[in-house]
Amino acid sequence: MDYCTNRTSRSRVVESRSIRARDANAELIHELVALRQQTAELLGYKSWADYRLQTRMAKDLDTAYGFVKDLSDRLYPLYLNELEGLQDLNNELEGTDIHTIDNFQLADFAYLYTQYTEKQTGVDQEKAAEYFPETETIRK
Repeated sequence: MDYCTNRTSRSRVVESRSIRARDANAELIHELVALRQQTAELLGYKSWADYRLQTRMAKDLDTAYGFVKDLSDRLYPLYLNELEGLQDLNNELEGTDIHTIDNFQLADFAYLYTQYTEKQTGVDQEKAAEYFPETETIRK
């Protein structure tokens, strides 16, 4: 996907991946959420999140939400800058305007981000990967 230049192909792959095992997993996810809620209530918590956060740095939902909000506020301008760079690169590569969120598809992101990163850093990810063979990089 990172190097697929055909937007239609990228869209088809993303769509087929996104619905893979969707029906089989939906029931399991609902069951998991219900069991987590039941566990939290049995242990005296309002929610699974409250239960899980008690041993974490945030300790409670309000602190966690505050952290995420603060992080989001700080990163949003950077996101807008990178999004503009991706949009400009798409216009350059594909000759199509995706300056509205309606035209920017998830399938475009991996391809454009790879192209954008390589253009910004001058590092070809495929060539860099040659120096890090999977069998040597990932060991048990």
